[in-house]
Amino acid sequence: MTTSEQLDPGGHAPAPGRQGPGVSSAACRTCGNEQGNEALSVREMVLGLREPFGYLRCGGCGSLQLQDVPSDLGRYYPNDYYSFTGDLAPPDRPLLRAARRARTMLFLRARRLLPAPVLSTRLAPLTMRWMRRANLSLSSAILDVGCGSGQLLSYLQRQGFTDLEGIDPFLPAEAEGAGRFPLRRATPADISGRFDFVMMNHVFEHVPDPAGALQSVRRLLAPGGTVLIRVPLAGSWASQRYGANWAQLDAPRHLFVFSAQGMETIARTSGFEVRDVFYDSEAFQFWASEQYERDIPLRDERSYAMNPAASIFSPGQIRDYQRQAALLNRRGEGDQAGFLLTPVG
Repeated sequence: MTTSEQLDPGGHAPAPGRQGPGVSSAACRTCGNEQGNEALSVREMVLGLREPFGYLRCGGCGSLQLQDVPSDLGRYYPNDYYSFTGDLAPPDRPLLRAARRARTMLFLRARRLLPAPVLSTRLAPLTMRWMRRANLSLSSAILDVGCGSGQLLSYLQRQGFTDLEGIDPFLPAEAEGAGRFPLRRATPADISGRFDFVMMNHVFEHVPDPAGALQSVRRLLAPGGTVLIRVPLAGSWASQRYGANWAQLDAPRHLFVFSAQGMETIARTSGFEVRDVFYDSEAFQFWASEQYERDIPLRDERSYAMNPAASIFSPGQIRDYQRQAALLNRRGEGDQAGFLLTPVG
């Protein structure tokens, strides 16, 4: 597959084994549209179960939603699901901790002085690629919704942030309060407090009631607070090119996959406005979707995720995918994006 083919999704015929869309009479649960909606059959391809699940693609806002949520959804989240794996990094030595803190303070304070390309390079801490937009300080109160094992919070702590808390409805009981910052088995509706920054990193697509979740988060925001939602994006280049084999559909775990228009709609109906949008897709959108077209699940021994050397991709192909992902991000066509929301009124 050439670069020119990859960057022109229009007119691409369905790959072998890929079921094209049909007509759906159901209404979109994001915008209420009933016209031109399509039914799409998507297989479970992370675990390799290959079970088909029905999704609706809205003819209005372009968002996707799972039609029938399994009653036993938990079976699709095994104990080794990625968000609960991995150990937290040990505390830094004092000198290194001071150096990290000074570096973070530099990028936070200089966000209006340094050009965006500088802040988007590997010279900047990873979190500065999106947190710099939220006017945070090292003492800002930060809540991570869907924190998993707390790895992101651990990273933030290593960068110098001091007021951190995480919640996750599936947090193992033994993990509660076991870290260097509070971790609780809870949803936003279960807790109280005031936070300057609430993060939902690839969590929102798993929530059965997105509008209700946002309304609960709104209650937790301090004056001037910001919500960050990072999600896969329907209507993106990869979603059009790969259709039912687009890896970020992730059936049936992703209950809603919003388009940019869909995110605007759900934010507005929940009392927010979208203040900023940035695209941060990766090579995953290409190689994982290419695997699915070839009936190779993510956890298969032939998968690039499991064994790069035994995969169907050469190092050069992966580098090309990385370059193409960066290009799509610059064009606003990457398959995942971050949305910064602020309350209205």
